[in-house]
Amino acid sequence: MNPLVTLARIKSQLELKCYRDQVAGMVKEKTSQVKISQKLLREREQNLSKAEDHLKESEASAQSALPGWENRIWFPR
Repeated sequence: MNPLVTLARIKSQLELKCYRDQVAGMVKEKTSQVKISQKLLREREQNLSKAEDHLKESEASAQSALPGWENRIWFPR
C-alpha cells in the first residue's frame, strides 16, 4: 500500500479511538449525574411520604379533638 494511505488510515483510526474515548467519558459522567439525581429524588419522595403521613395523623388528631369541624363554615376576619 501507499505509505500516505497507510498513514491516513492510522490517523483516522486514532482520531476515531480518541472520539470514542471522549464519548465514553461523557456517557460515564452523565450516567453518574443521573444516578445522583435518582438518589436525591428517592430521598425527596421518602421525605414527602413522611410529611404526608404526618399530615394525615395531624388531620385525624384534629378531627377527633373537634368532632364535626369539617362541616363548620369558617369566615375570614
